[in-house]
Amino acid sequence: MLREQKDLEGAIAELTSNVQDMGALLKKEPESSVARDRLYRSHGLRAELYNARHLFAEALADNERAIEFCPPEQREFRKMFLALALARAGKHAEAFAQVKALAAPMTAKTPFTFRTHLASVCGVAAAAASHDKTLSESSRVSCSAQYVSFGLDQIREARKTMNYPEWLVQMPEFNANPDLAALRASPDWLSLFKP
Repeated sequence: MLREQKDLEGAIAELTSNVQDMGALLKKEPESSVARDRLYRSHGLRAELYNARHLFAEALADNERAIEFCPPEQREFRKMFLALALARAGKHAEAFAQVKALAAPMTAKTPFTFRTHLASVCGVAAAAASHDKTLSESSRVSCSAQYVSFGLDQIREARKTMNYPEWLVQMPEFNANPDLAALRASPDWLSLFKP
């Protein structure tokens, strides 16, 4: 475990150095596609590493910077990571706004994993809302219920992309995913896996 922590810290330090170097290059050469690409990748990877260390505010900042530098065709996809980072950082209302914006253009052909990712964001946002001391008790309950409901809807939409036996194969992963805990606590959860 200690070695894994040191490896993460070393990787974060290396990525931080890369961000500084590429940031300096971008100041000298504002049109440098190489610098922009490396900044995009470095911020994105460092966000994942911060997330692994439960440094959610830092992960959120890097996700925001990754979007700033990512190619335009990747922005909507990258916003899925931003939504999860917002939820993990306790910014549940902003996370939910991202989820709704990302879900709006989705169709029956949207990949299964996109919908289930949004469901995970809703689960994390629901947990964050339920612990948000800036909200009244009734607001915490209301926000959490809204996020859970929308997350369950995303899973229902994901289910439409496959047949029932294929769907059942997903059940162990859904049951093991800690991000879906708030959704699993819903009385509607088990109905998702009925024929």
